[in-house]
Amino acid sequence: MSTTQSAIPETGQNINCSHGLKKVKMSYAKGLEIYSSRTTTLLKIKGPPEQNILISKSITPYNCKNLIHLKEPIKSLASISTTHIPFLEALNSLNKLKGFSGVKYISSKKARELLKSKKVTNLGYPLQVEKVLKLRPNIVMAYPASSLNGIDKLIDMGQKVVFNSEFREAHPLGRFEWIKFVGALVGKLPKAKLIFEQGKKNYLSLKKKTKNLKPHLVLTGRNYQGSWSIPGENTYFSKLLQDAGAKLPWNSKRSLPFSFEAILKKSTQIKFWLPQSPWHTKEDILNEDNKYKLLRPYHEGLIYNNNNKTNPWGGNDYWEGALVKPHLLLADLIKIFHPELLPGHTLRWYKKLK
Repeated sequence: MSTTQSAIPETGQNINCSHGLKKVKMSYAKGLEIYSSRTTTLLKIKGPPEQNILISKSITPYNCKNLIHLKEPIKSLASISTTHIPFLEALNSLNKLKGFSGVKYISSKKARELLKSKKVTNLGYPLQVEKVLKLRPNIVMAYPASSLNGIDKLIDMGQKVVFNSEFREAHPLGRFEWIKFVGALVGKLPKAKLIFEQGKKNYLSLKKKTKNLKPHLVLTGRNYQGSWSIPGENTYFSKLLQDAGAKLPWNSKRSLPFSFEAILKKSTQIKFWLPQSPWHTKEDILNEDNKYKLLRPYHEGLIYNNNNKTNPWGGNDYWEGALVKPHLLLADLIKIFHPELLPGHTLRWYKKLK
C-alpha cells in the first residue's frame, strides 16, 4: 500500500484503494487512516467492521474491500449518536444533518433549534427504517454494534452507512481527532485539521501544568450489582485522570471488577470520587446504597459528578460537547484535583455533590 504522493488517475481510470494518495498524519487516533489528494480522499476505518470510504468524482477503485463510494462530499446525513453532532457543529456543517434517532438526548442548542423548525427529522428511537428511506440522506452515520437500531436492514436496502468509531479510541485527543473523519465527509478536511491542531495544543499545554505534581488517588464509578468496575491504565478516562494529575487506586492494563469491601479497604488512601453516575446530591448516593457513606471521599465531601450540563430528557453534554473540547474537559479535572493551577476556571461538565 503506497502512502506517497504520485499522479492521480484521470476520470474513468481505476485506483487500487489508496494507491497514489498521500497519507494524512494522524497524531493520536488509532482506528482511522486518511489518504488524500487535491481531488480525492479515502477514509480507512480499521473496524470491526472495516470500511473504505472513497470521496472522488474522477476515479473508481478496484481491489478495495468494504467500499462506500461517494462522488462528492456529502450534502445530507442522518445520525444515530449525539457524539456526531459536536463534530458537525465545530465544522459549521450542522445544516447537513437532516435526520436523527434519539432526539431527546441531544444537548446542542443549535441542533435542538433545527429539530424545532423541522429542518432535522425525528427518526424515532429505536430508529424507524421507513423514515430514513423517505428522507434519503447521502449517508447514515452510525457506530459499530448498532445493528439493533435497524442499521443492517438499511444496508440491505441500499442505504449507504458509515461507521464512526471514535468511541473506541483510548486517548481523549484520539477521539477528538475523528473530527478529520467528519471533516473529510463534509468537504472540510483542512478546517478539521486546523481545529484539531489548536485543540491538541491547548490540551498539551494544560497537561504540562501537572507534570511534576504528586498525583491524587481517585475512585471512579460505583457499585453495580455487587461489582465495582475500575478502568485500566490504557483507557480513555484513565488517561484523562493521568493528564490531570491524578491516578486510579489500582494499576492494571485492563478494567477489573472489585468488591465493595476491596474498595472500602483502599478508601482511606483515596481523596476524590468521580462516580460518573446519574446522582445529583449526596442524598441520591445514600438512597442507592447506605454503605457509600463509609467511603472517605463521602465524609470529606470530595465527590464530583459529570452531569453538570444535562437536559430534562436525560441527555448529558459530557458525552457530546466535551468530545470536541478535550482541553476544557481536562481543565475541569485539573480544577478539581489541583485548583491552584487554574484559579479562573469554572467547572463546565463536573459539579461537586452536596
